[in-house]
Amino acid sequence: MSRQETQSQNYLHRCRELHIRVTKARYGRQWDLQSIEDAAKDIRSTGQLTYEGIEKIRSENVWNANVFGYFPPRAEVEPALNSIKWGNWNLRNLRKSEKTVISSLLQVFRQIELVSVILRFIVPEEYGILSPPVEKVLGLGPFRNHTDRYRAYLKSLRKLKNDTGFATVADVDMALWVLQVGVLDKYLLKDGFPEGEHEKLQEGFSKDSRLREVRVENLTKQLFSDLSRTELAEALLETDSNLAGEIAGIHFEKFVRLLTNARSEDNLRNLVHHKLPSLILAHYSDRRRSTPIPA
Repeated sequence: MSRQETQSQNYLHRCRELHIRVTKARYGRQWDLQSIEDAAKDIRSTGQLTYEGIEKIRSENVWNANVFGYFPPRAEVEPALNSIKWGNWNLRNLRKSEKTVISSLLQVFRQIELVSVILRFIVPEEYGILSPPVEKVLGLGPFRNHTDRYRAYLKSLRKLKNDTGFATVADVDMALWVLQVGVLDKYLLKDGFPEGEHEKLQEGFSKDSRLREVRVENLTKQLFSDLSRTELAEALLETDSNLAGEIAGIHFEKFVRLLTNARSEDNLRNLVHHKLPSLILAHYSDRRRSTPIPA
C-alpha cells in the first residue's frame, strides 16, 4: 500500500472514531449504535425477525431512529412479519437472496431507509443505513426503484470496505456520514475539536483517489449509459467546450482506428491523411453505383 493510500485510509478511520461526537453535535446526544448491534444478536442467531426485534433496533433511548422514517405501529407490522416465509431467505446469510430480502422488507416497512436501518443492525458486516449525506459523498444519482438504489449504495460501501480495511460495511457508512456531516458540512467546528482537525480530514478527502473513483463512477454512470460519446460531447459544448473536445477527439480516433483496421503503432495523422480518404471515396463511389439513374 502506498503512503498516499495509507493516509487516505487513516483519515476515514479517524472519521469513524468521531462518529459518536459528531452525532452528539448533530442531534444533541450521543448515538451508541454498538449497544443496538449487541441487542440484535439474537436476530442474527435465530434467523427470525419479530416486532420485538424491531423495537430493539428502534431503541429510542439509545438513538434517534425516527430521523430515517416513520416506523409503522405494531398492529400493522406484526401480521406482515408473521406472514413472510423466513425460511426462504435466511437472515444469517442475506447476501445469497439480497434482492428478495430487501423487496420483502420494503413491502412491510414501505420506506427503503427503514429497511436499511433493520439490515444494518442484523448484519453490520454487509449493510449500512441509507442516508442523504452518505449518498451525497458517494455521488449516487436517481434510480428507477428503491431496491436498486439501496443495492447500488451497498456496492459502493462494500468496495470501500475492501479498499480501506474496515471490519464492516456499517463502519464505512458511519465514517462517510462523519465525512459529509462533520467535515464537508463542518459540524466538527461546532463541538470544540482540536485545532487543525477539520483541515487534516478535509485534506485526506481531497487526496482520497479511491473514494474519488467511486464518486466519479456513480456520477457518470447514467450519462454513459443513456448517451453515446458523440451525444455527450455535444451536450457538454455549452458548459465545458474543452472537455467536449477531448471526448469527441478520443471517440473520433477510436472510430478512425476501427474503420481503418489500424495497428496499435499506427500514427493517427497518417491514418487520417492516407488511409481514411480512400475508404471514404470508396464508400461514396459504391453508393453512386448502387443508386439508379433517373429516367
